[in-house]
Amino acid sequence: MEGYEQQDLPVGGQGSQDFALAVPAQGRADPVTYLKLQGGLRVAGSELMVQAFADYFQDLYWADSSSPCTDMPKFVKDLLVPSLPFEDRASLDAENTVDELGGALAQLQPDRAPELNGFPREYWHLEWPQMGHSML
Repeated sequence: MEGYEQQDLPVGGQGSQDFALAVPAQGRADPVTYLKLQGGLRVAGSELMVQAFADYFQDLYWADSSSPCTDMPKFVKDLLVPSLPFEDRASLDAENTVDELGGALAQLQPDRAPELNGFPREYWHLEWPQMGHSML
């Protein structure tokens, strides 16, 4: 297929070297058109590709397990349990305030730029009352 390249997935397991995606060349945002499975079998169509992904990863993660996975969606959901309590995550996800940024800026080493514009800490310290809001 012109304009597409094959990328093998770098994962272990039986036959994983044959499990490949047909992805657009040069990073274009075109959709995946087919999956190439073991033995060169190609699967097209979204429902068939989703099932092929589920089957492949179920076999991969449970091939050597004494208790095979019977509910892949539950297994995946259990993996997505947040590692931080809700309150901590909410605090980290909250918008920064001008005061918090000013405190962080005061802790920067001299001659360090807090933004990509290259202005050093000393500039922001002098201009903070007028320019601090621009960092939000």
